[in-house]
Amino acid sequence: MIGDNWAEVSGHGSRQLLVDMTGRPPVWLTRSRAWSTTPKSARDLAALAELRGYDVTVTGADPGERRW
Repeated sequence: MIGDNWAEVSGHGSRQLLVDMTGRPPVWLTRSRAWSTTPKSARDLAALAELRGYDVTVTGADPGERRW
């Protein structure tokens, strides 16, 4: 899920992909059971995951409002 100033990523391999990209471990959000990151990192993560053959789903309040 991607918001204006935040993003949550989850799924198999998402933590390791974030570590590979940012060089540091992400923060785990217990309530939503996802990793916290920035929208830019989430976009980069989605591209990297697709490149490596993962299926990627992006969710948000209204995809038409989000400017990628």
